[in-house]
Amino acid sequence: MMKGKVTFQVITDAGVSSVQEINIQFALTVVEHGVRVQRTEWSHSQVTATQRTLLIIFSPVIVAAWIAICIPGSILGYCEGS
Repeated sequence: MMKGKVTFQVITDAGVSSVQEINIQFALTVVEHGVRVQRTEWSHSQVTATQRTLLIIFSPVIVAAWIAICIPGSILGYCEGS
């Protein structure tokens, strides 16, 4: 088990907060070099080669859909901050 502490300050329009700390811990397994290991649940958050390819292929469609939805939404006041 790896244990540590993250120290940070939040920066907002109002200014910088006081120093805050969060204790963290996570499991860590050390294996020999060259050993084949199984994927764990955290690996599902990474984008696979197939997903990357699909994102590249469909990115023009995604951008066109975003434009078609957000520009009229901005004009009509539905998409604040766009």
